[in-house]
Amino acid sequence: MRNEKPTLKLLTTVFGMHVVHEETVDEKKTLYRLAMSSEQTTDEVHVIRDPALHFQRPGRGGVHHVAFRVKNREELLNWVDNVNELGIPNSGFVDRYYFQSLYVRDPNGILFEIATDEPGFLIDEAEHRLGESLSLPPFLENKRDQIEAKLLPLNTTWHKE
Repeated sequence: MRNEKPTLKLLTTVFGMHVVHEETVDEKKTLYRLAMSSEQTTDEVHVIRDPALHFQRPGRGGVHHVAFRVKNREELLNWVDNVNELGIPNSGFVDRYYFQSLYVRDPNGILFEIATDEPGFLIDEAEHRLGESLSLPPFLENKRDQIEAKLLPLNTTWHKE
């Protein structure tokens, strides 16, 4: 990104992360490694400042969003309250049936999601059946035919002509 400051501010002030490593890659690029704690590497986010980068459009090869997880609805509602208290524009509570979410977009256009683990994907099918058929949340069932018509087999290679 060209200007890392808004993203770093969001990650440190809202998400409680801290910079654990800052490295000058060359005279123009800087890498920041942020973490929730210093003991784990599974809670890291890497931010790279590169003035040569242009705003990316969503699509193949791009990142749509970064998701953080919370255990349940109660924890998510605490996040909703905290983000609202800070006056940060957000989606509010969003129920996705398999999980609930809160979305926040930083000034660089990066979308951050906080999503619950619960209720999970076992809410409507057995674990040993996961992936055998297309499961949809109830609010999308009326669009099943349209969705299935656009699906390609998993082994299909995408080509842009």
